[in-house]
Amino acid sequence: MRSIFVAVIFVLLMSSAVFAMDFDVKVPDGPLDSDSSILIEMRGEIRKGDAKQLRNILADFDHLTLKSMSFTLESPGGNLLEGVALGRVISARQEVTKASVGSQSNPTAICASACVFVYLGADFRHLRDGSRIGVHQFNDPDTSLGGAEAISLTQEISAELLSYIRDQGADPALFERMGRTDIEGIDWVPADILREWRVVTDDILKEVSIYSNVNGKLSLTLKQLSVNGENGISFSCLRDMIFSLAFFSKPDLIDIGSFQLLIDGTAHEISDFRVAKQKEQFTPIGFFVPMHLAGAVADAQSLGARITTPDGDTFFSFEQKIVDEKPLDLVKGCIPAFRNTTSKPTPEDVWQPMTSLPKVDFVGADLTKKGVRGVTFEECQELCTQYVECKAVSYIISKKWCWPKSLPQRKRHSSDVVSATKN
Repeated sequence: MRSIFVAVIFVLLMSSAVFAMDFDVKVPDGPLDSDSSILIEMRGEIRKGDAKQLRNILADFDHLTLKSMSFTLESPGGNLLEGVALGRVISARQEVTKASVGSQSNPTAICASACVFVYLGADFRHLRDGSRIGVHQFNDPDTSLGGAEAISLTQEISAELLSYIRDQGADPALFERMGRTDIEGIDWVPADILREWRVVTDDILKEVSIYSNVNGKLSLTLKQLSVNGENGISFSCLRDMIFSLAFFSKPDLIDIGSFQLLIDGTAHEISDFRVAKQKEQFTPIGFFVPMHLAGAVADAQSLGARITTPDGDTFFSFEQKIVDEKPLDLVKGCIPAFRNTTSKPTPEDVWQPMTSLPKVDFVGADLTKKGVRGVTFEECQELCTQYVECKAVSYIISKKWCWPKSLPQRKRHSSDVVSATKN
């Protein structure tokens, strides 16, 4: 990396020179192209003129198409409106922008007061463990005003700050918290609250939940825009089952090895899934939610999906928070076992076991030409419950080979087979 150090000098009206914010620009060695990223380290107090200086620095890269611009921040604050102006300079960039408070070399950095508005200018915002973000009340920038003029100016600044916070996708609760702490103090906001308010976004730019009515049944679509592109998952009712379609920003995979449904951070293996024809940049994967997981989906705090390569080393995943109880309404409206209940049924309420018949093999009446390989006996039964046409199964134990049946007809004895019929 080569470094460009820019010290911005601001001359006060009192004619004494002081140093304003420092900008240390780091660019990778070699030519810059669409895979290149640059880093700007920003340190010190924010003073009037800093936004213009940053704009001039970034203008040197306007003729290039860069992958991203990253900004690390270490500042106690300073001029509030200049902080907003700096944030708008960052927000106006065409590249993906990332901001971080704290770095490997400075893990206990702070970003307080006006610095927070610089930080909000980036698309993706990170807070390193040990670093802090703090807020407090803003003061009157023009102490010569009084009465109605001062009130009017304060209202204008408040409106500007609220508009900016909303424009950057953060919760206006941040502004309310600013008003609780006197100008002389700093309220160091806990990281979990900053994430809840979308001040700290980590790698997620935007999340959307869409509910719709399809043939009288509720459906849910979750969409997440992150550094990994747009990913999502939908849930709808089909034949008294929850059908789901997950879609991933087209990963550069030769083959998909396994697929998991993510519920509250736990990965659940889905053995029966179908990869649909790739459309545009997306890889769609369809599956029925297994009956024993329907209750967990209904009560989920977060839902998502994950795919891996055959070697199991590489995975692409996403998971999105659920902010209401609509999944419970969706499941209750779809699966008979959930209807007329006031709370989430247990897995036993939903999962109706089939009657097992050890050493029994049903001959003929196969629903598939090749059966289903590589599943457990429990998964074999579960697969049968998903289809009204399936009345029984025969399972070859040594080969983990499931044969769904349309009719439990002719029986024969086999020590390596266990069968089951629907109750």
